[in-house]
Amino acid sequence: MNSSIKKKLGITVAVLVLCLALGRISGMWQFYSIPTPSMEPALMMGSYVIGTNLSSLERNDYMVFRLKKDQNITGGGSIYTKRLIALPGDKLQIIGGEVFVNGKSADKGLNLKYRYECSNLDRTVELREQDLLGRLDAQKMMVTISNEDLPKFASCGCSRTLIDSKFVDPSLKTFWKGDFNTHFFGPIIIPEGKYFAMGDNRDNSLDCRYLGYIEEQDVIGEIIFVF
Repeated sequence: MNSSIKKKLGITVAVLVLCLALGRISGMWQFYSIPTPSMEPALMMGSYVIGTNLSSLERNDYMVFRLKKDQNITGGGSIYTKRLIALPGDKLQIIGGEVFVNGKSADKGLNLKYRYECSNLDRTVELREQDLLGRLDAQKMMVTISNEDLPKFASCGCSRTLIDSKFVDPSLKTFWKGDFNTHFFGPIIIPEGKYFAMGDNRDNSLDCRYLGYIEEQDVIGEIIFVF
């Protein structure tokens, strides 16, 4: 490699490093890892993502936000990634585990994960450790399955587990004053300057159902790339 090429390569690398540093400082782009399965199957546990603050958030965007230190749980100040479900002024309600925004299903067409009770799991069906939620008895298992993978379990006697509408989840009472649980929730109207987000792994996600609203000033940006 001659000196001219080396010089050009060195300048290119320096410019890239400078752009990355400036972008990170300004928030133009940030790098994060996904530490839990709460956003599966779209954002797999252990994957990495790039976020940016250059775009305006829309429903169904994957957003990055900072949890307030006093926001209902320990671990405040942590950075979370969830799917943006509802914007200011939207009416949100969950009925039988299905999310509705302004009267229309927000889940339709999405590949989401839900909790299922399976009575006859086929040994040929592969399950990861994080998808096995526990054994109910000698035969029954509790697992999480995505919409797209559900046909693979057709012979396994799987049925989706739903919480009774009359059950009031005490863990939601800290923020929400209604008699809610994670499968029967609302209706609520999203206030100005606030957002409502949820994990795609709907029955295995710590999200706004537990945490309350996301304040506009706590939004870091939108995820634009996954690797």
